[in-house]
Amino acid sequence: MNNLQCLQEYITLAKDVVTILAALVAATVAIMGLRTWRKQLRGKTEYELARRLLRSVYRVRDAIRIVRNPFISSAETVQSMREAESEIEAFDPFNTQHTALSQQAVYQRRWKGIQEAFTELDVDVLEAEVIWGHDIAEHLQPLRQHTSTLYANIRRYLRNLSNPPRHQETERLQEIDRIIYAVGEDDAFSAVVLGAVEGVENYLKAYLKL
Repeated sequence: MNNLQCLQEYITLAKDVVTILAALVAATVAIMGLRTWRKQLRGKTEYELARRLLRSVYRVRDAIRIVRNPFISSAETVQSMREAESEIEAFDPFNTQHTALSQQAVYQRRWKGIQEAFTELDVDVLEAEVIWGHDIAEHLQPLRQHTSTLYANIRRYLRNLSNPPRHQETERLQEIDRIIYAVGEDDAFSAVVLGAVEGVENYLKAYLKL
């Protein structure tokens, strides 16, 4: 084999090596790019999910605030009675039965806002559990418990209107009022609800950064 043939073989071999190296580099870059794209896609998906979750939690918070508003206008009473199909020919605010029916209609209408907010929240929670596991459900548990507490005390309040207790238990009735009404700066129930919301906010912070 002469020198020219050897040179040609070396050139061919060098070309093959360069081609292989180029292919390896291209494959490596492609794999790294795919991993980066997947990471970015997952990050964006988690960000959007966390944003929706937090928005739904805020809807629950605001719905609770509306339910606890101590002011009930005559227009709200009339609208609530219509939706509840609870007709009273001549409403008498001093009639215990009339008051009980109107209050029941108002709280039934207000509570629909909480139900709708939780329905939206539960859809997002189901998706979050697929991605993150059951941690999000655990962080939402305090908010659910406080909402259940509010519901139970509204039921007690309405039951007392329909069937006033013979012996007024002042302390127990005051506790009901403190839960179902948002009055003044010293509102302990609002504080625990906001604390539950803050717990969810802290959990979702890590996913709200792109």
